[in-house]
Amino acid sequence: GRVVVVPNGIDVQEVHPQHPGLIRERVGAGEDHLLVGSFAALEPDRDHETLLRAAAEVVAKLPSARFALLGEGSERPRLEGLIERLGLAGRVCLPGYVPDARSSMCDFDVFVLPARSGEMASSALEALAAGVPLVMPHSPDPRLRGDVGMEFVEAGDPNSLAGTLLGLLESPDRRRDAGVSARRFAEAHG
Repeated sequence: GRVVVVPNGIDVQEVHPQHPGLIRERVGAGEDHLLVGSFAALEPDRDHETLLRAAAEVVAKLPSARFALLGEGSERPRLEGLIERLGLAGRVCLPGYVPDARSSMCDFDVFVLPARSGEMASSALEALAAGVPLVMPHSPDPRLRGDVGMEFVEAGDPNSLAGTLLGLLESPDRRRDAGVSARRFAEAHG
C-alpha cells in the first residue's frame, strides 16, 4: 500500500503543430524526403544500433528516406562511427537536443522508439498525439493491441524493424490511417 504506480502521461497541447518544419529544417530533410525520427537519450540502455542497422536496409530500398535521432548521450561517438561504417552519412542525422521539437512532431512520417522492451515512453505518446505512426518493440500491455496507430517489432531485430518501416513509408494510406488511430489512442490515454 506504500507504492503507487503513476502512468506515463503528456500534455497533448504541447505537441500540436506550433512549429511545423522546424525538425525538417534542422536535420536538412526536404519535403520530398520521408522522415523517420526518434527522441531518446543516446545511452546504452536504448537500442539505437538496431535502428541504425534497420536504417541501412531502408535507405538501400527507399533512397528518399531520412532518419533523425534526437537526443544527447555517451553513445554519440560510437553511433557516429556506426553511421559512417554503414554508409549512412547524409541519410541519418544526430542533431542533439532540439528546442521546441515536440511542437514539430508532425514533421515525422514515422516515429521509432529505440528500446529493448515495449515500455511506453513520453516521446512515443507525443508522437501518437501528433498523429505520427509509432514503431516499437512488442509490449506486454494489453491496452496496446488493435488499431492504436502502433506497429510492433521484435526487439533487437533490424530486419523486422526495417520491414515494418518500409511497409509504412511506402504506403501513404497506411501511414495516414495509422496516424488517425495514433491520435485517437493518445487523446484517450490522457
